[in-house]
Amino acid sequence: MKQEILRMQDVCVGESPPYGLDGFRLFLRRGEFLNIVGLSGAGKTLLYEFFMGHIPIKSGRVICNGKEFGPGERFSGLTEVACIGQESTLIPGLTVAENIFIITGSRKVKGLVWMPHIDYRARILLGQYAPDLSPHDRIIELSAVERRIVELLRAIENEVKLVVIDDAFGGFGQRDMLRLLDLLQVLKEKGLAVIYETHELNFANRVTDRVVVMQKGRHVRTFYDVDFDEELLKKLLMGKEALPVFERENVSGERSVLEFRNISGARYIRNFSLNVREGEILGIYDLNNRRNMELIKLLTGDGELLEGCIYLNGSRYEPKDLDYAIAKGIGYFSGSSGEEELMAGRSFAENISLPLLKRTSRFGIFRNRKLTRFLTREYLEELGVPEEEKDAEAGRFDEYIQKSILLKRWGLFGPRVMVCEEPFSNADLIMRDIMFRAFREMAKNGSAVLIASQDINELKSICDTIYVLNGDSESEICRYAIREKEG
Repeated sequence: MKQEILRMQDVCVGESPPYGLDGFRLFLRRGEFLNIVGLSGAGKTLLYEFFMGHIPIKSGRVICNGKEFGPGERFSGLTEVACIGQESTLIPGLTVAENIFIITGSRKVKGLVWMPHIDYRARILLGQYAPDLSPHDRIIELSAVERRIVELLRAIENEVKLVVIDDAFGGFGQRDMLRLLDLLQVLKEKGLAVIYETHELNFANRVTDRVVVMQKGRHVRTFYDVDFDEELLKKLLMGKEALPVFERENVSGERSVLEFRNISGARYIRNFSLNVREGEILGIYDLNNRRNMELIKLLTGDGELLEGCIYLNGSRYEPKDLDYAIAKGIGYFSGSSGEEELMAGRSFAENISLPLLKRTSRFGIFRNRKLTRFLTREYLEELGVPEEEKDAEAGRFDEYIQKSILLKRWGLFGPRVMVCEEPFSNADLIMRDIMFRAFREMAKNGSAVLIASQDINELKSICDTIYVLNGDSESEICRYAIREKEG
């Protein structure tokens, strides 16, 4: 039997009950890949913070590679553990070789650093696992996936025993994910144990040994390959019956609201044409998650349009910036925080009334108490806001309610085109359902919804049409009609 690397016994972490980690238990052996699945707020990030040494144990005990941690102690002092979070731990101004061999790890260079020796060791490592990288490449010049590869290579070189990853591989295209999965397989073969925390049900099936379901800080079930049941997993995550299967009809009209005519961008888009109709939900997919992202940036003014024309509502549209795009009737939503932030210090009704106030006010935005009371009655239950918290600041609500308020606000804004950039990244089952229903409502109200995503399965679930941009020319662009309008 393989050596046990980690055991957590009835671990509680937090200030007071209910604890963020509540009687949590776990074990892990050498060369095992453990996938911890949980919804937002289940305690996954808190578990990662514990392994980072930021939070002490309240009760219970943790044994890692023979060292024990008890109540009041923080997980620290172990060079055998590497943590990879959503924020990179690499130093941008240093090279690949310097980040791998000098900055951290159990095999630090002692005394004076002799760079030719460091470069030689780096070339051997990169030649074996990442031949497209150079020891002299600076981290700031690397792509997001290349930075993750360097972090994994650092774990291999430093001969750590355990790697803890907090949902750090979201938003990558299929080809990049295959590179990362290959490296994760290398970690397993070298005897490293891996914990990967995620909300995705089927992440890394190729390398996963066990799936642990986490809910409200507790370990509620372990699935092995032989007994994995996706429907049961969904029910356990939800704590009730799983959400119903999402269904929608094609409600697109004949009128074009957005048209790209032979456009070319500065990097990936070449001679691309596209027509989006009112009420249509259209997906843009690229295997490498590059052309689709550039297309969105061209539309919002974050990219450089070199050739071609864009037409919005039949009139020529020349992108400038996001504010200009919104003023022209283009909505914007992404899976990560950004320009679409809520007014955290205002109530939910004041947040969703913003677009209506802009339309009805001649001299800027003012507080309309009648409108606020109406929106409170209309959307309180729909958005999941408790009656007793109807006047609370929106920033106090959980992630699901905040995202629901944000999407409802865009729906009331009534954009001609709703542009969505990676909306499903970091979205669990509940968040996915919230977004699907919001996009469906926008489409029914006549908005065109344009979704750029690296998740082809999510696009198939919601889109009427998907454009696959895996080629370098227009002739290699494929259009797939998922839902043809009847009649």
